[in-house]
Formats: sequence, C-alpha cells, structure tokens
Amino acid sequence: MTQRISLTLASLTNWQAWDFGRKYEQKDMKERLILKFELNRKQMINANDRPHFHQKAKITKFLRQLAEYEGNNVLRDYFGLPYSEDKPCKVKVRIYPPTNRKYDPPNWSPTSKALFDGLTDAKIWTDDNYNVIVSTEFMHGGKSGNKNYRIELEIYEYHEILQRIVDGI
Repeated sequence: MTQRISLTLASLTNWQAWDFGRKYEQKDMKERLILKFELNRKQMINANDRPHFHQKAKITKFLRQLAEYEGNNVLRDYFGLPYSEDKPCKVKVRIYPPTNRKYDPPNWSPTSKALFDGLTDAKIWTDDNYNVIVSTEFMHGGKSGNKNYRIELEIYEYHEILQRIVDGI
C-alpha cells in the first residue's frame, strides 16, 4: 500500500502532492493532542536563567508532576496513544508571554523538557528520545491575555511519507 501511494504521489506536482497529503492527513490521522499549561514566571525555567540547583530541581519537579497530571487526564484510546518508535510524533511548543517584549521561544526549552518528562511518566509516549519525538518546534503564540505565561504543546503523529511530500523530496 505504501509503495503504491508513493508512486502515485511521485507523478503529482508539489501543490497537488501537498493538497493530497493534507487530505490524507485529515482522513487517516488521529486528532492532534493539545495540552495547555498556564504558569507564572517563577514556575518556569529559561535557558538563560542561573538558579541555584535546589531551586531548579524544585521547579523541574513541579513541572514534571503538572504534566503527568494533565497527561493522565488524556483519553488515550481516542488519540491512539502512546507514541513509540513504531508510531513517532512531532511536537509544537507555542509560548504565549504576558507582554509584548521580545524573547526567544527556544530559550524555554528547559521548561518544555520538564513537561516532556512528565508526559513520559504519564505514558503519552514510551520515551522522549529522537526516535519517538522526531521533531520539536518552538514558536511564538501571541500574548497570553493575562499576567501569566501560557505554554501549549501540540502533539501529532509523524508520517514520513507526508513529510516528504511537504518537503518536496
């Protein structure tokens, strides 16, 4: 089946292939899982921060437990969980800051790593290595609308054939 689809896609233009991939994705993929976390600045770790290791460990433990709690509330059968090496996923991390100040979204990777570890504890995926989480993308999401940060993790299944179509390979 996979070979037949790839041969059919090879004869399509990039736009047609992208459109086919999008329709295929909508029809055959499970819905995307979006987890939202609202945190104040003291509950987050920035890559540029230099907290005392006890303080960092305390924040990391809090974030990990929070993500595990949220992950345990997910309908596993509905989203087809857990993700594994046989069923890899991609993660988009959207950061919603409370102000319009410029910042670098990837600098919040220590916060997202603690959240990923909590989701591993909740068995959303078997492990958070590169064979299970194929790609992690950080992006600005806009203002949070209040005095807290909001972090959204959008998790969806990775299909190699669809990625090749979008990349034009």
